Amino acid sequence: MLHDDLHELGLADEEIKVYLSVLELGGGFVSSIARKAGVHRVTCYNTLGNLEKKSVIRSTMQKNVRFYSAEPPQVLLNQIEEKYHRAQKLLPELEALYRAAAFTPRIQFFEDRKNIIPLFEQMTQAGSEILGYTNLAPLSKIFGDTLNQFGEKLIVQKRKCRLLCPYDVANTELVEKYFSLAVNRNHLEVLCVNPEQFPFKNGVFFYDDKMAIISYDKDELLGVIIQSSVNTQTQKAMFDLAWLGATSFIVR
Repeated sequence: MLHDDLHELGLADEEIKVYLSVLELGGGFVSSIARKAGVHRVTCYNTLGNLEKKSVIRSTMQKNVRFYSAEPPQVLLNQIEEKYHRAQKLLPELEALYRAAAFTPRIQFFEDRKNIIPLFEQMTQAGSEILGYTNLAPLSKIFGDTLNQFGEKLIVQKRKCRLLCPYDVANTELVEKYFSLAVNRNHLEVLCVNPEQFPFKNGVFFYDDKMAIISYDKDELLGVIIQSSVNTQTQKAMFDLAWLGATSFIVR
């Protein structure tokens, strides 16, 4: 129990053996301490040096030979209290740095199809509604299987999703192909807009505190996630404004 407690206070196993030996002997020379602790003399000498640096023992010269004795055990408590007070003084500055970092957006980049696919999985695991601008026609050419899984997982995860996409034959057919069940069960709403006025070429999605931007061009496949609560809240509000202001209709 004593060994474990000293370990928790920052002493290594070898240091504990030597320190307790010094206490039990009431002080001594390296040879007697090493014998008591059951360690090699050279190892003991190095360990005593470490303990002296930690201010738990002190050394004096007796007849040109170094003699080691323990400081009062109260020094262990004093050291803990000193660290506590030092941490208290540092706390305001550290908290300021922490708060500053909390408001710093985190940006991640994903290249290649295999690295972008998990972004769709991440969306379905979101704790909030998923919102997004997309174009299913180019999206399906690269991520067709992923779209099918996305629709299924919306149902399984009981996740709500609203999408704005161009109104054309291709998008209408793809909604029917991949999302008919999700639409019927009210997990997905797709509002179609004029493709000439709103020619979406990529996907932009908002969920939790993240915004995901995904390129649908096979020659520049790229996914970006920006994690920022403030930015995402603003983008969600802008999406809602676009949703309310759209003059087309919900597919189906």
